[in-house]
Amino acid sequence: MPFIDARITKKLDDAQKDALKTALGQAIGAFGKGESWLMVQIQDDCDLWRGGEALDPGAFVATSMVGPSSGAACADFSARVADILSDQLGIPGDEVYLTVTSVDGSHWGWNGSTF
Repeated sequence: MPFIDARITKKLDDAQKDALKTALGQAIGAFGKGESWLMVQIQDDCDLWRGGEALDPGAFVATSMVGPSSGAACADFSARVADILSDQLGIPGDEVYLTVTSVDGSHWGWNGSTF
């Protein structure tokens, strides 16, 4: 059950959010995961700073999931997300920051239990 938390400096309309959610659902395939279990949060119109300067446009994408992820899968996912944000929102790849966190199933809860 991956979770993607996307923080975007641009204001997005509902159609842009839906398209972004769908594209991220495809990008999570880099880890062999599918959209059917994916939870996505999109926070638009966020204030982000780098080096004391406003980042505009820019994005921070934090991804968490149960189980290990390889460096190759993380690199593939990072490239996919950068391409999505560039193509859909005009955010250049060098203004996109991304983390991937792997969590042991015993530390991830759902439906009153853990994995």
